[in-house]
Amino acid sequence: MKKFIFAAFIALATTVMATAQNERGERGDRMSPKQRTEQRINRMDKELKLSDSQKKQIRTYFADFNKKKLRGEERKTGMKQLNEQIMSVLNAEQQEGYKKMQKRMDERRKGRKGKPAHAEHPSVVESSNS
Repeated sequence: MKKFIFAAFIALATTVMATAQNERGERGDRMSPKQRTEQRINRMDKELKLSDSQKKQIRTYFADFNKKKLRGEERKTGMKQLNEQIMSVLNAEQQEGYKKMQKRMDERRKGRKGKPAHAEHPSVVESSNS
């Protein structure tokens, strides 16, 4: 009976840990382009107070960009065009906020260069060093 309870506990613990990792998007489970788009639009809406029509237009721009599946320099050029399209649907106040968002993102990206991929997650580093 003790072995059965122990085995059930281990199975439950494993399931809970796997679910928690999936919810955080860790360990190779990446968001789909549509999920990333919704996350970005939600973040933009939170900071910029987008109208429904702005969200719809920006969603279309992201969908078009994601369909292209660009790499390298083409991706950089595509991102520049995407940002220009997004700026075109924002009012002056929102444009200022969007520029600040982009600046923060650039600083985060520069801060990550040269660091291991899991440097943001100290718990992963600790467990892999054990």
